[in-house]
Amino acid sequence: MTKYNLNKKEIKVLKSLVDSSKANGHDFGFTDEYKDCGLTKHQVAGYIGQLSKKGYLELYEMDGVGSDGIIKGVQFIFTKKVGDLLGLDLPDRY
Repeated sequence: MTKYNLNKKEIKVLKSLVDSSKANGHDFGFTDEYKDCGLTKHQVAGYIGQLSKKGYLELYEMDGVGSDGIIKGVQFIFTKKVGDLLGLDLPDRY
């Protein structure tokens, strides 16, 4: 464990998610890019749950308007703890 209360695999998954986010307009979800972690999609899902529980990821609900009316959307966002851990200059929510 690091001083950030994450193990090596959690850090690896978090870095992969940040890289994926950068490559996709700062938006991420389950993409094929998780494969660079050497983990299955189910393992990555478990790590995402742990990262969320530890306060590195949050769910952000947003309203979007489609042609058929209001559409609810949910995406993950990174908290400032991610910037602190990875040495990135991130706002409170990214």
